[in-house]
Amino acid sequence: MLLSASSGMDFISLYPDARGNSLSYADISDRNDISGLNYNPALLGNIENNSISLSHLTWIAGFMQEQAGFGKKFNFGTLGLNASFLYNTSIVKTDIYGQELGEINAYNVLVHAGWAKNLNLLGTSIGVGVGIKYIRSVLDEYKGNSVSLDLGIIYNFENLQKLKLGLAVQNVGLPMKYESEGTMLPINVQCGASYFILDKGSYQLKLFGSAGYNLDNSLYFPVGVEGKLFEMIYLRAGYLFAQDHLRNLSTGIGVQISRLSIDLGYLPNIGTDMTYVATLGYKW
Repeated sequence: MLLSASSGMDFISLYPDARGNSLSYADISDRNDISGLNYNPALLGNIENNSISLSHLTWIAGFMQEQAGFGKKFNFGTLGLNASFLYNTSIVKTDIYGQELGEINAYNVLVHAGWAKNLNLLGTSIGVGVGIKYIRSVLDEYKGNSVSLDLGIIYNFENLQKLKLGLAVQNVGLPMKYESEGTMLPINVQCGASYFILDKGSYQLKLFGSAGYNLDNSLYFPVGVEGKLFEMIYLRAGYLFAQDHLRNLSTGIGVQISRLSIDLGYLPNIGTDMTYVATLGYKW
């Protein structure tokens, strides 16, 4: 999802996943690991057996985020769970005279559970998924809680296997309540596609593109490209076309060593700190 400066609830749209950030969140139609739950719950159905991931992200103004996830395939579908923690230890409280009163306790917790299953309908593979989020936000003495729902679908063409389509609706739920006041969640609708323009086994080139709409009436269009070299090295880049955003260009690299993956992303934000994200994944 687009990260803008307009919503106080943007943290639930901040995904600490290196591959997705490197592609500017354009990969909502083609993932096969637990991090896909962040973008489209239907992507959980692509997990072959088991998937775990650990991620770390450094964001603007001293904010950092950690995420751990686990997904497992069963006969009735695939279950996944992501838990993330966004925090800042450098916010200082002051009085009206500018005197420091100590650090502000500021953090956000998000627990995201999902289910997905790939269905074969008339020879066509269609994946469906649903996700449920619990969100807790704390800013000193102000505390809020909310619950939201994600829905997703992916479509694989029978005669055109290089093309995949995806659709996700995210953050449909109750307003975040702080005392008596409520803040609406950033409801988001995004559709996208991925396409292999080169698939030579050891060498691949895949394009990603999507279009999204936020509840605050903002449209955005992320695109990305991923190249695979020597069966183990992945080079990635993305670009976000949008207004009122914090970044445009994103880049990243990944290394696949047997079942272990190491991914790094770099996001030069506009007019503020750089964002770095690292993800360690394992599938078996």
